[in-house]
Amino acid sequence: MQRSEADETLDHLHEVLDERFEAGPADYVIAHAIATSTGADTFAVEVVYSPTAGAETREIRVDELDGRTPLEIAWEIYRTLESGTPTDAV
Repeated sequence: MQRSEADETLDHLHEVLDERFEAGPADYVIAHAIATSTGADTFAVEVVYSPTAGAETREIRVDELDGRTPLEIAWEIYRTLESGTPTDAV
């Protein structure tokens, strides 16, 4: 995805997470959510998190929009975090 799409996805994800955490604490702990370069002009959204405090870290990485909007990707990442499902990719 392009840098602007990765940035927009992260902006949406931060908004979703802000609203989530206003409702109360979650079990998962996010180490970072960033845009990482995957090539000359391509980026991926990377979220590194632990499903519970002290648990092994996991990664969610999205390289392509695949017809989805940045908002849809943000919600997919959020649902993965909330589900606690052990996955390395959305």
